[in-house]
Amino acid sequence: MIFISDESGDTGVPHSINASKLYTISYALVINKNPDSLKHLISSASSASKEALGTGLSEWKKLGKDNKNNPQKLHKFIQNFYTKMNENGELVLFGFYIVDKQEIEQNDGDSNNKKRIKDAADQGYYFILKRVLACMKKIHYEKGLYPSNGEPALKWIIDNNSKEFISRQKKIAQDFEKNMNVKIEGPEFISKKEKHSHYKVNAIKIVDLLGGIASKIFESYAICNTYCNSLDCFREANCDNKMFKVWEEILKCAMNQQIYLEEKDNIIWRWKGIQYYPALSRSKHDRFFTEDGFFSTLS
Repeated sequence: MIFISDESGDTGVPHSINASKLYTISYALVINKNPDSLKHLISSASSASKEALGTGLSEWKKLGKDNKNNPQKLHKFIQNFYTKMNENGELVLFGFYIVDKQEIEQNDGDSNNKKRIKDAADQGYYFILKRVLACMKKIHYEKGLYPSNGEPALKWIIDNNSKEFISRQKKIAQDFEKNMNVKIEGPEFISKKEKHSHYKVNAIKIVDLLGGIASKIFESYAICNTYCNSLDCFREANCDNKMFKVWEEILKCAMNQQIYLEEKDNIIWRWKGIQYYPALSRSKHDRFFTEDGFFSTLS
């Protein structure tokens, strides 16, 4: 399996100048069915981007405002992207780890929120991989690939970052290899500017773009959340937030994906790929994220 990830936002307190409101890790887990699975993923995203956004595959920050602020275009991109993946027979799971810095600030005041935000960001890949690897192991064993094919294996491709960040993610990967009896190839850190690994750069651009879309939608939801008391963001007749339609499309592969052992066989896993911090506030946003049966309260 191939794990592709990227981060957006920063770890500064949200009231600081130029600081982001969120810190988001976005990722895709490609369940390999053939050697060309990653190429099919990139081809699907590139084609969908040209059709819906009028441009080739792009990082979120380089996407024009006419696309970023147009929910119809974003909805069409996500919908076309998923449709093309299904046509290629690919199984790809998506996920987001969202650190809501404003929520942390409201809960903690100014005393220790800077450290809480930094800690939440640092712990992100630990919580993500814990969920990803559990799913991967379940699929591996249910398909009877152990022991003949050895331990479950994951290839990790990630956007380049600081030396401290790189060292931390390598340590997380090593700890999981040791404690969960899995093999992790990587993390391989790829700069979006690199040309020699073109397909890997494009793979990271996909999760970068999805992360930007997810963050924008959550920020629009946070504004609605200050005055709306609806119990369901997607069934509220008087809601005029068109971004929710885009989010509803994202949820199909990020929260509502069912994994079967064989076609029409029993479900072996129900994928829940959206994690939120501060975790104690997660239930307040079930109307937006939908419920997570695997959710565990974080300390």
